[in-house]
Amino acid sequence: MKRTLLFIGLAAVLGSAAYTAVQQYRMKHAATGLEITVPGHIGSNALLPSGWKTTPAAR
Repeated sequence: MKRTLLFIGLAAVLGSAAYTAVQQYRMKHAATGLEITVPGHIGSNALLPSGWKTTPAAR
């Protein structure tokens, strides 16, 4: 029972973190008004046009 609750909690935390990361790169298209994902630099991360993210290496 405890493992199930731990797994559900962990899944919720990871899911919300992924959702937040993707939402940073969302904007409305100027012509259509649809939401699109755009590449760009936000904070220390950069979203590439291929969908990959870059982050700085640990020091």
